[in-house]
Amino acid sequence: MRSSIPPRPSIPPNRPYRRHPEALKQVYDVWSGAVDMTLCIGALALDASAPCIVLAFDYKIAGDEFGSESEYKFRVLSPQLVAMAADSVSRAKELSLLYRGYLEKTILNEVDVVNQLQEPVATFKRRLANSYIGRRLGLSYDEVWAKRDQWQDYLDVIEKHPLRVQMVIAGFLDRTPVLCELRDKEVEWRTNTSLIGSGAYTAEPALHARRHTPNTPLPQALYNVYEAKKAGEGSPFVGEMTRMFVLRPGRKDPQKIQIQFVTPQGENWLAGLYAEYGPKPMVQIPQLPKDALQVGRT
Repeated sequence: MRSSIPPRPSIPPNRPYRRHPEALKQVYDVWSGAVDMTLCIGALALDASAPCIVLAFDYKIAGDEFGSESEYKFRVLSPQLVAMAADSVSRAKELSLLYRGYLEKTILNEVDVVNQLQEPVATFKRRLANSYIGRRLGLSYDEVWAKRDQWQDYLDVIEKHPLRVQMVIAGFLDRTPVLCELRDKEVEWRTNTSLIGSGAYTAEPALHARRHTPNTPLPQALYNVYEAKKAGEGSPFVGEMTRMFVLRPGRKDPQKIQIQFVTPQGENWLAGLYAEYGPKPMVQIPQLPKDALQVGRT
């Protein structure tokens, strides 16, 4: 049975905020969202010498005292890009809407795409700052910044607190694959794989063990990502249900990506491969050879 979700730290109701930065940080953390979601994986691959992208995610969301496999973490941002999200559900949805609005009026280019994808994040950060300052002080962020010597504690909290949303952003610009990762408030290129969520720390070694590269053939890439997802289930916050997709440039219009999902038959095929090639428990521990250990000199 999986372990229970640890509760968030409680905040004394009458604790003063003005000169207690740690109290400010904790209040901001509680306000920022109580429902978290976890593992998402993206990996570049090849299919008949053409690039493609394999994506996978679990359905798990968890709060202070509950957890369920009920969150669909895949979002279409534009005809060219999709995203998968981890961490705060509410923040991921809000940021996705900002991306949709931005991409409706922005022509992406390969040279500057990372900077372009950073713009909605900057907008989102300012929106969060304004909301936080408004809740605490009834002021705008610009008003607080204008008197920053007086309100420096609040500005320090805003600067140091994590965004509490991570994303894998994937797709194609013409026929060039795009795999970017939003983590720690910054969007960065990923040249091979991208993993986000608490399960990433146990899933990523599985991809390295399989020596995954952008030149890995699609069937092997699908299995590599599936095996990594299963390894990620070692985290108590990762669900057992798995959804997988393959992205390609559109055949008729390369400005519109083609999205394929792995069918139940494909899932059964992957599960069969995992049963055969995945990690297995040792049924019987063999005897240690007598010469396997030796007393060393001290």
